[in-house]
Amino acid sequence: MNGTIVDVYNSDMDIDGHPEILLQAKRKDTINYTTVYAFEFYETKVQKLDFPKLTSSQRKGYRGNDNFYISEGKFIREFPIYEGSGPSAKPTGAKRKLEYSLSGNSFNVKQLSKDSTSVKDKPKVVEPVKKPVEEKHTTVKKTEKKKSHKAEVHKKKKKGTTGRLRSS
Repeated sequence: MNGTIVDVYNSDMDIDGHPEILLQAKRKDTINYTTVYAFEFYETKVQKLDFPKLTSSQRKGYRGNDNFYISEGKFIREFPIYEGSGPSAKPTGAKRKLEYSLSGNSFNVKQLSKDSTSVKDKPKVVEPVKKPVEEKHTTVKKTEKKKSHKAEVHKKKKKGTTGRLRSS
């Protein structure tokens, strides 16, 4: 095992009744590299699972300082993205977020964040502007209704009806 264990996660990510233990180890070097060791526990044995390494596109801008957590049975990894290389690399303010799921003792990785460094090169998708739908005017009917209500009240007053009038 390379590095010092900094955190341990216990979950049954594939919901098979056999818990997985994920160990987060950190090496102190120029990029604070994090390694995750994964194991699935059975009644009498332990199976080591291959936790996927970051791909070249996922590593782009990586300088360590990973944050891991479990959410809804998924193992989430976030880390800040840096621009440049070596000790002069500067944080961009963006974070990369990856979601790890487990199926058949194999990890699947999905990038959740839209922070990819190639996003700048992708064309923007422009949604067409929707025109508002014209509505038919119903004010005439409302006015007629109001007039007829007023007319009824006026008729009742003329007939000499007594009682309270309700205002609406």
